[in-house]
Amino acid sequence: MNWYQLIKFAQICNKKYDPNDLNEMLTTFYELEYIYSQLKLKPFTGHPKRKENIFNNVKKELIITISDIKSVLIRVFGNWLQSHALTNPEQWAISRLKENEWYNTEEKIKDALYEYKQYINIPDQIQESQYSDRYQTNLDNAIFREIHNHIIANENLYPTFYNLAKYMAEEYKNNELEELETNPEEVLNRYNVEIPEEAIKMIKENAVDTVIEIYMSDYQGFLNTLENNEEYLSGILTEINQNLIFPLWYAKWSAEGIDETRENMESVYNELIQSQNENIEQSIQAIHIALNTAHQTGSMLDNIEDEADKMAMMDGSVQRMESIPDLFNDLSNMDVSELDKELREIGVKI
Repeated sequence: MNWYQLIKFAQICNKKYDPNDLNEMLTTFYELEYIYSQLKLKPFTGHPKRKENIFNNVKKELIITISDIKSVLIRVFGNWLQSHALTNPEQWAISRLKENEWYNTEEKIKDALYEYKQYINIPDQIQESQYSDRYQTNLDNAIFREIHNHIIANENLYPTFYNLAKYMAEEYKNNELEELETNPEEVLNRYNVEIPEEAIKMIKENAVDTVIEIYMSDYQGFLNTLENNEEYLSGILTEINQNLIFPLWYAKWSAEGIDETRENMESVYNELIQSQNENIEQSIQAIHIALNTAHQTGSMLDNIEDEADKMAMMDGSVQRMESIPDLFNDLSNMDVSELDKELREIGVKI
């Protein structure tokens, strides 16, 4: 092999990409797949051993690329399945919070409120412009009131909410009992009783309900309480998502075929998991099925786009110049003239 052929050999076999650049990774996969298929199917002029060496090196690079792409797709499809866990409302709820883990407390609560709002009718009793602060405040309270009513009517479904209320009730009871000692007349009047023993009984029996009424019965109070007790936030929002929002979400999307869509996604995911990287044809088929499925499903395409952005953020030098949908279209109509030229120069008859 002369120096020119060595250069061409290197061009064919060494298709490098940044592991944090999904666009480059997918482009390299399509190029190596094409080169691999041409080497396998087309006649070769030259010594059979040279073709074998070229083929084995291309195969090695393709297996590495397959492994990288499958890792990305398994992650993306796995995340989609978690966020569409139709038989596991708790997992569905937890995945909802995971999607918004960078939100602050108010943003997380608002996210739950406004997803819930999509599935219910909130009577509009506000005369102000919908862009006014008062309109927004009343709308927040109206949505939260519906959620609050469900929590009060289903105490067993919201243990974290009630654990927080019980925790706060202890401090409330202590303060009331202390005030009963220092200012008994005021406390007796507040509870409309005549003797301290009756007040003590009412304080202890009603502390949880009183705390909920004072601190957690309207949107702003609920928000303030959770901002001061953030360790309860995830648990409470998970319970709201699981017990209130999930049934409404599922009722809407099951009518639009979500069960069949999830079954298809799970089949694609399992094929990616089960395919062996070294079995190139099987892995190529699994990858193409996954990419085609994603291309036909808007939410999955968004997930791949998000994953590409996350990967790029891991390496500040990565500049994504093309969206995933545009890239898919380009790769589906890839110009192979340069690849054919390189293949002919190393001896492949095209």
